[in-house]
Amino acid sequence: MGKKKNWKIQFFVMSFCVLGLVAITAGSSYAIFSDVSSQEDYNTVTTGTLQLAYEDNQSLSLNNSFPVSDEVGMKGTGYTFTVRNVGTLPSDYKVMIQDDTAMIEADGCSDYLMPKVNIKVSVNGGDPFLLSSIE
Repeated sequence: MGKKKNWKIQFFVMSFCVLGLVAITAGSSYAIFSDVSSQEDYNTVTTGTLQLAYEDNQSLSLNNSFPVSDEVGMKGTGYTFTVRNVGTLPSDYKVMIQDDTAMIEADGCSDYLMPKVNIKVSVNGGDPFLLSSIE
């Protein structure tokens, strides 16, 4: 009777393994072949050039500068520059004011650096604001 009981246990274990293997194979096959994606639009590839042109016709000089009111400062001639995209690709860009301490030290002009709390700027004729108020 020991052989019959042992044979039954082996039969159930083997049956369980075979059924498990069939379930895993069927589930994997279903997962692989049932993943269907649809696309409504066609893919488009855009080629072209991105070329930015920077133009300024003056230099910024702070020689003989002294504090003036906002009204007087707004009446003066400001430093203007133009950034244009002359390429064929549209592009968004930002104009940033950056503290380049490495360049300041390389030029040896750190003694002439004006603190940002003393500089007011106006963009496109808008209200003037302290340069130190922006990040």
